[in-house]
Parts: sequence; structure tokens; C-alpha cells
Amino acid sequence: MQSPSIHEDEAAPRVFVIDDRFAARTLLRGLALSLAPNVVVEDFSGPHAALERLHKIVPDLIVTDYRMPLLNGIDFAVIVRSQLRITHVPIVVVTIADDLSLVHEAKESGVTHFHLRPLNPAQCRDQWGALLRQGRCQAQRPDSGPARRCGIPGCDCHSR
Repeated sequence: MQSPSIHEDEAAPRVFVIDDRFAARTLLRGLALSLAPNVVVEDFSGPHAALERLHKIVPDLIVTDYRMPLLNGIDFAVIVRSQLRITHVPIVVVTIADDLSLVHEAKESGVTHFHLRPLNPAQCRDQWGALLRQGRCQAQRPDSGPARRCGIPGCDCHSR
């Protein structure tokens, strides 16, 4: 198996969007595109395709639906967290299910943030933008090689 690179395009922050429903995926993609001027968004209609892509590329943020056929968003997060090189990537799960036990299960499974639908676009941009910077800066930390700026406007990740 090929070892995943941190980024194919080192200058661009990258977001993976996973949702089996086209309309919902399109909405999530649009929100992700608004996070940074140079962000690259890859969208997937199912978690298995995203897992396959993770063998080649490591995103800075993953946004996934909870309810999908064959593998739900929490089980997807467990698989992602089990892959050592990508444990730093923030994972956001979105769902319509308003179940407090589901939120606890998500957090215990390594989900960084949980959003209930309908989504508030401004809130998503703020929270996902912060998570994107966090994921990008953690991927660029000096102990992973030469320090590089993350490329996200307004971030001071390597000025400290």
C-alpha cells in the first residue's frame, strides 16, 4: 500500500465531504468551499470511496453525514482514527438524528464536532474554519518535517 502524502498540493488546504445524498453533499461542499479562498474540496457519495482516497491523500478536515448505507459516519471515524498518520484530522459528523447518546458515541469514537441539521451556514463556517486551521496546522507541525506555513489567510501557525 502506498503511504499517504500530507497534501498533493502543499499550498492548498483540503476538505473531504462525504454524504450519500447528492443534494446534501452539494450543500456541504458549498459550505466547505467558503472556508478559505484556496480550499480544495473532494466529495464522496460514500465512506468507502473516501477511505480509499485516504490511502493517497490526507485532508485537513473531514465532514461526513452520519446515516449512510453500509457504514455510518461514526464507524467511518473509528476507521480513520485507527490509521496512525491521520489521527490529527478533525472529523465533523452532521445528522438529522437528535439523539444525545449518539453525540456521546461520536465523541468517544474520535469525532471532533457534531452538527445537527438543519445546518446554520454561518456557524458551520466559523466552527469548520477553525477546525480546518487546526487540522492544517497540526499536519504542518515542525516535528513532521520542515515547518511550513499552512497557507490559510489569517493563520499564524508558525510565527510562535
